[in-house]
Amino acid sequence: RGYPVRYCVAFSEMAWCLSSCQAPLQACLRPAMWCLGMRNCHKSDEVWHLSCTSEEAVDKLVEAINKAGENTDQEYVIHKVDKSRLFVQMYSYTRSQWLDVVEVHFQPDKDNGTRATARSFSSGVIPVCCPLAPIFNSVWGHYVHYSCLVGNRLLL
Repeated sequence: RGYPVRYCVAFSEMAWCLSSCQAPLQACLRPAMWCLGMRNCHKSDEVWHLSCTSEEAVDKLVEAINKAGENTDQEYVIHKVDKSRLFVQMYSYTRSQWLDVVEVHFQPDKDNGTRATARSFSSGVIPVCCPLAPIFNSVWGHYVHYSCLVGNRLLL
């Protein structure tokens, strides 16, 4: 289950319900990442070096996501926090209910630090508030060229 940080007032409860039900499937399928030629337009990768333990880094990231959700038009939902695998997955819904996914993997680094590998990517061209969006994105949405590189970089 996700942990909603803030509800978007502009959309009805039905649209939010549909988005929250379809988001895990679309995030798992990742149709925007299928086409090799356009994949780089839909994702952003970064590596961070932190001066705390991996377990502390997971907790600090969750805390930072919760604080960031208070001051933005986007909706942030922490979908997975796996402290045994040192992994955090977050969903970011835009005002139009497009789904961006942020995944951060933590690894112990030398000198008692932590190396975090972060990836942000768009999941598809059709917003998850549309009925059957994961299916339509899987069938033809990965052929549509759109650039969201700046938005994905800003999420990181």
